[in-house]
Amino acid sequence: MLERIRSDIRAGRPINELELVYLPLFHSDTMKPVELLLESAKIIRAGDRPPEISNKIMALLFMASNKLVDKERLNAMWEEFDMTKLKIIEIAEERGEARGEARAEARLEARVEALAEARNKARLAEIAQSLLQAGVSVDLIKRTTGVDVAALEAETQKQA
Repeated sequence: MLERIRSDIRAGRPINELELVYLPLFHSDTMKPVELLLESAKIIRAGDRPPEISNKIMALLFMASNKLVDKERLNAMWEEFDMTKLKIIEIAEERGEARGEARAEARLEARVEALAEARNKARLAEIAQSLLQAGVSVDLIKRTTGVDVAALEAETQKQA
């Protein structure tokens, strides 16, 4: 198929861009899928179509070949063919950034809540300790603060 596409280009005949998109998926005895991907990308870039159209075709090529190429090679090709101009990529990047920010914010909120809860428990333990030292009944302390007074008494005895 690649030879026919090249022949059409040399003869000045129109080519079917979808064939270029799916070319790397076809079996070839002479070229590996990665080589077919590179060749398709070069042909797409060399075409006489507007850059917006070339970029869209290139994006389709990358999506169709996603499983054929390792991440490192795909990233290198991304830079080589300057795929950053696609609006869909801008949108994906913005959404990724927003998700990352939302996750970071959620983790921060969880940490703040955990810290506040730890501080509240520490305060309650201090209050329970003070009440215990003041002679307030263990049952009353436990009901009002929720603190495990037996553990608190054991800790108090260790410190004494």
